[in-house]
This record gives sequence, C-alpha cells and structure tokens, in this order.
Amino acid sequence: MQKLTNKEITPLVDVPVQRTGKTGGFKDVRAEKLLASGSPKCVESKQTYADGNCLYMAMSRIICGDEDRHVEQRMRTFIELCKNKDKYLNDCYLKESTSLDDYVENLLGSSFDLSSKTKRKQNTEHQREGFEAGIVDTIKPGTYSTMWHFFALSNILGFPIQTVYPEVKGSLVNRNYVNVLITPSQMQHPKVAYIMRTHTSNVDFHGWTPNHFVLLIPVPPLAVGAAKAKPSAPPLR
Repeated sequence: MQKLTNKEITPLVDVPVQRTGKTGGFKDVRAEKLLASGSPKCVESKQTYADGNCLYMAMSRIICGDEDRHVEQRMRTFIELCKNKDKYLNDCYLKESTSLDDYVENLLGSSFDLSSKTKRKQNTEHQREGFEAGIVDTIKPGTYSTMWHFFALSNILGFPIQTVYPEVKGSLVNRNYVNVLITPSQMQHPKVAYIMRTHTSNVDFHGWTPNHFVLLIPVPPLAVGAAKAKPSAPPLR
C-alpha cells in the first residue's frame, strides 16, 4: 500500500453536535420494528438512502443536518485507516476505544477477506493483507462498512459513536463486539452519535445479516409516543 503523508488529520472542528436533536427526515419504518430488541430507549430512527453509502450519509446528517458531506466522510475514513493501519490492528488500542479484548481475533475475519493466495503465511500476515485490501475498497463508492470504519470515523470527528445491533437469534457475529460504545483518542465533543445496523427488507428477529445503517436521534419520551401515532413515509428503495 502506498505510504501517505505523515501530516496529522485533525478532527473536524465545525461539527455542530447540537444538530443531532434537529435532524429532520422520515422515520425508518423497518428499523423501528427492530429497535425494541436490546436498543437504546427514547430514540427514533431516521431514513438513510440505501445505496452502500449509508454509514457516511448518516454521519453527514449528524454534522450538517443533511447527507451532502458523505463523500468527504468516506474519503477521510480511507485516509485515516491508511495512515494508522498499525493502530487499528492493535488489540490494546481497540480495547482503549471499546473496553473489549481481542477485537482483531473476534471480528476481523468477518469484516475483511483474510484469504490469501500465498501459502504458509503467519496469521498476522493474513490479517494485515486482508485489512489493507479492505482499506483500498473503502474508497470505492457503495462499498459496505465495518466496525473499523466506525473506529476511524470516531477519531476523525472527535466524538463517541454508539453502534446499535439488534438482538437477533442466530447472528453470525458476537453481538458484544458490534453493539458497543466507541470513544475517540481525542475527545472534541462529548455527545454520543447513535448508528443502528438494520436491513432494507428483513425485520425478522431470527438469524439475519444487516445490510444497512440508519441514524438514531435521541428524543424526549413524550415525543416518542407522539411520533408513534403519526403515519410514516414509505421506506426508501
């Protein structure tokens, strides 16, 4: 992988964190059906366009209230992962961000393709090669995001991100590692952003794999009850 400049990429300084309570948009009907399963209380899901850029669109809405800066978020995530790949393959660092042990061992294999055409390589070499190939894919519009993209985004933007993973039976991943609060190395804003994994069509609680991300907006308890009484827009196609 090409070596990038050593110039530090600092967190965005213009993140209007107060926007999280003012972000508009339609409620995501399918995500709402999954919210009751081990999810935070007093939050409402917001639709995100399902074209493979949904994570970055959701983060853009937190920053500026719309999805216009999603390309910038993807580019900055790519650069952050390239610059600091050793850090993101270090379990000690990941534990500092999540308070969980053995992140690489438990989740890297389900996040990136660790297969190799070269035999007799050590496990760490397979992990590094798969991780670097996955980083390259990050720059391609529409490619799916993993927990490592969340790690990078939290550091880029300088605020904690709570990843929300519904409690479904037969999940192929350890939910403890994908339903977690991620804290940045340098805290710029204390407010937590909530991003939920969901599915564009399947709301069954038995053995599904997520294929979509939506933003969760904290709302007062009374507002949640009122919102449930209002009709929602049809899901985005």
